[in-house]
Amino acid sequence: MGGLTGWAMMLGSGISAGIGNLLLKQSRQGALTGLHSPWLWLSLAFFILNVHLLSKSLDTLPVSVAAPAVSGANFVVVVLGAALVYGESLSLAQILGLGSIVLGIVLVGQA
Repeated sequence: MGGLTGWAMMLGSGISAGIGNLLLKQSRQGALTGLHSPWLWLSLAFFILNVHLLSKSLDTLPVSVAAPAVSGANFVVVVLGAALVYGESLSLAQILGLGSIVLGIVLVGQA
């Protein structure tokens, strides 16, 4: 597995973690909550995918690069997803913060 594949796995890991968090929010709404919610079980599947993809990315990427990048990608997916799916507000400060996170991921990835 080459370096590009490691980065793709890392990105997929961050995206799946973000989706898992958004689904976890969904699991707290509606008539079926907690262990009865299909959204909870779907979120757990995405969290398992997150761990699997992160572990695969570590075959070629240093943990000091992959783990922070996964966290950053997760953060971006959650903030943007919450705005799109749940109509949560997105302030200028949040937009600037997201840009800073993306810049940080790029800089850490240069190591």
